[in-house]
Amino acid sequence: MTRKRVFRHISDRFQPPSLRDLAGTFDATWQAERAPLLPADLDPGYWQSVQPEQQIPRPVTPDDPLVLTGFGLADGAYMLPHLDLHCATRIAGEWTIAPTALQGIALDLNSATVSLTYLETWPIASAAKDVDISQTRVMLNEWNSFHVRPDDIGHFARSAQVREAS
Repeated sequence: MTRKRVFRHISDRFQPPSLRDLAGTFDATWQAERAPLLPADLDPGYWQSVQPEQQIPRPVTPDDPLVLTGFGLADGAYMLPHLDLHCATRIAGEWTIAPTALQGIALDLNSATVSLTYLETWPIASAAKDVDISQTRVMLNEWNSFHVRPDDIGHFARSAQVREAS
């Protein structure tokens, strides 16, 4: 039997600061003026589930190597795949195009894969428009070192920009 080895963070949300400490102020003013949107004083740390020493203090760039040490045969420096993703989202009938930002990196040494998690954000003028999102399209504008697993190719539009992994 092969044991799966995946390296991901273990959330420590039961220690201070907790999500409640970082979520902002949910008071009568929030309820009257912003609900159901998040409070204006929400701490950006609210979105972090890893310990501060595991957080990258700046955005990862395509030139940043991923350096592994202490993993045996996997030790070394690797270049992360560079994906230039944009999302087009229809909010209240109007399309908004926004770039995505790399939010997470997970390693699976058994399958020799790296999973990247991207996030797109867009402004919502009012809580009433929060429920008017009718469609989102993900566009792959530029890539390098990026391959799609055969099982996942159906989730991507067929184009010259998407290569099937061997």
